[in-house]
Amino acid sequence: MNAVTPVNMPAPETPEKVLPAPPPELVITDPEQLKALGDALRLELLEVMGRRARHAWSVKELAEVTGQPKTKLYHHVNLLEARGLLRVASTQLVSGIVERRYQVAAQTFRVKRSLLTGTDGQAAIGQLLDVTLDDTRSQIMASVASGRIDPSDERPGHRLLIARNRLRLRPNQVEALTARLEELLAEGAWDGGDGPDTVTHGLLVAFYPVADERSSEP
Repeated sequence: MNAVTPVNMPAPETPEKVLPAPPPELVITDPEQLKALGDALRLELLEVMGRRARHAWSVKELAEVTGQPKTKLYHHVNLLEARGLLRVASTQLVSGIVERRYQVAAQTFRVKRSLLTGTDGQAAIGQLLDVTLDDTRSQIMASVASGRIDPSDERPGHRLLIARNRLRLRPNQVEALTARLEELLAEGAWDGGDGPDTVTHGLLVAFYPVADERSSEP
């Protein structure tokens, strides 16, 4: 969901009011919430807003960051609000029109286990995976085409780091690795701010038990 080119956050149109931080986690309990996440643009909106989770975002600002027209974003923002994934942080009158500003509903989202069972749950997970992996592939290929990723350049910031592996882990190792990954992904842990030398990087992490244990046996 992260952009592959530097993102210049727009300067606030008015002095920025720092909001209270959103809750650390929101548990997705409604199938309609899960379906709302199955769209690349909506995932991007949540990622962009999550990078400045204490900022009240206008649709105009989101349009500037994502490069999408405001008329297109209104539908997606309204849907995310209706599903409880965004909240209205403030309203103000601008040229006679009520402008809403939004904040992410939580810093992270976790899907309730019961939603992942049954045909509908599996279909929703499949859609979410398709969107996430397809979007990641598109971002990587765009970075290669633009020269942002240079396979011949080993310097950090120019290379693509990608790996896949199967790990045979004991329960205490699973617990330890899960904690390390959660710490790595914690909100603000790797926030370089909006300075002129910051460059947006994509990060996709998946850690899961493999269903067919026999395939990993020697």
